[in-house]
Amino acid sequence: MRTPRLNLNRPEGQGQEPGHRRTARLPGERWAWRGIIRPKWRGTGRAAGAALLALAVWQLSACAPQSQPEHVTFRPAPPIANASLTSVAVLSPSSAWAVGDTTNSTGMIVRWNGKKWKSVPVPTQVLGLTSVSASSPSSAWAVGYNRLGDALSMHWNGTEWRPVRVPMGPGDLNAVAADTARNAQDAWAVGDIGSGKAVALHWDGGSWQPTSIPASAARGTLFGVTAISPDDAWAVGRAPTNTPLVLHWNGTAWSQMPYAASTEDGNSALYSVTVVSPDNAWAVGAVAKDPIIAHWNGKTWQNVPSPIPQGGGYLNGVAATSANGVWATGQATGTNENVAPNALIEHWNGNSWQLVPSGTAQATGEDPTDGTQLFQVGAAPPGTSTASSGTSTASSGGAASQSVWLVGTDQSDTGPVIMRWDGTAWKKQSFTSP
Repeated sequence: MRTPRLNLNRPEGQGQEPGHRRTARLPGERWAWRGIIRPKWRGTGRAAGAALLALAVWQLSACAPQSQPEHVTFRPAPPIANASLTSVAVLSPSSAWAVGDTTNSTGMIVRWNGKKWKSVPVPTQVLGLTSVSASSPSSAWAVGYNRLGDALSMHWNGTEWRPVRVPMGPGDLNAVAADTARNAQDAWAVGDIGSGKAVALHWDGGSWQPTSIPASAARGTLFGVTAISPDDAWAVGRAPTNTPLVLHWNGTAWSQMPYAASTEDGNSALYSVTVVSPDNAWAVGAVAKDPIIAHWNGKTWQNVPSPIPQGGGYLNGVAATSANGVWATGQATGTNENVAPNALIEHWNGNSWQLVPSGTAQATGEDPTDGTQLFQVGAAPPGTSTASSGTSTASSGGAASQSVWLVGTDQSDTGPVIMRWDGTAWKKQSFTSP
């Protein structure tokens, strides 16, 4: 869900950097269906801070890295109707997580057990969740925002989700990544703080620690992050110059990587990144009104030709099952700004990127009309053996029917969307409410 957008929850003058909140039309854009969509009345907790004093005290204590709060109250698992799912993390054919929020001002977490999706209890202070990542059945991370609109993180310990304090005040955590090498002691969370500065937090096994961002990127925003080892992580976003931003972590420091992309009107960014190997990574986003896909070959980042729907669009998420199987998802905006965007799915087969029908009204030259928005794609990491099948997703060439999921929302009925690749087509899945 990381597409060109403005954070309208911040007071004017506090750096209207792209954020993870409500959306607005940017110059050159003809549709504003971008980012995590909340009803207009959400995110106004700052004006009613006195009524939320207890929560404010809790958040103020989060300004220093600390362990999990001892006492946590949970809201019963909310019904899935009217939810918007923004991120999905896949461990195996029988284990996956998806997160988001609901129109009832609650965070939403749903879990796949190999047979069905079911919502689970969420800590009461959670208003919405923007990203989820898992390293094992007993270790997963989620980030989002509380009722004051401030950033928060949570950790799954195998039994329940527990809030974990973050060393930042007002701001956005847009993405979280657990180490795909299954190192539970290593994770990253990225976003921007309220003053409009990029932030990258590192979990060292005991607390979240801020890391230094290169000066050339410090006033930017980070939307996506991934890691394959403690000394190999990538983060992407928008640079202060409103151009795509790529950072690499070498185990000691972040460095900004050269990336040449056409910027046209300047509204350009990368929103998601995935790694196949140290010399094979992909990132997706948008340049002006068109989607872009960039590839890392071990030496340089370069744009790769990909289908562009008539009327343009943008890509929010990317995930790989193998070197020959990479999925990207987003929205096709169409040629009519008054029509809701439609699902956009593309697949890399080792040679080229191809459009894949979504099972909805895939845009192929006509204005999309069904309003299905796909925010993120999740897949078991390349080379990961799956517990239920005993096979590696890398051997499937991207057609792992049990291990690739898409999440989003259906604007036509304000309900959640989860789709699963069955090897030949994407199929919508049903949910079970508690």
